[in-house]
Amino acid sequence: MSTNDRAMHVVLGSGQVGRALAAHLAGLELPVRVVSRRRPAQLPEGIEWRGAEATDVRALTDAAQGATVMYQCLNAPYSKWPELFRRSSVASSLAPNVSAHCS
Repeated sequence: MSTNDRAMHVVLGSGQVGRALAAHLAGLELPVRVVSRRRPAQLPEGIEWRGAEATDVRALTDAAQGATVMYQCLNAPYSKWPELFRRSSVASSLAPNVSAHCS
């Protein structure tokens, strides 16, 4: 089965956790896309990257196109989560894009 026939795994965030998760998934020969504000200095071969600001719902939605699985590995101060990751904006906007591909 080619990577084009397999579920796209989108990792939001390219900090320590996001990079480690993306590398692990790529090691399992799964198609992986990392989404972050800035391109990481190093990504393993075969991992796709898309730039997006976590608070920009439209940019995140575009970056998540084709995702079957998403991993939230964004790193923001916990005290700012309610402000930065409002359930009514980011999560709600992305959820239909992912669930639409789930069976």
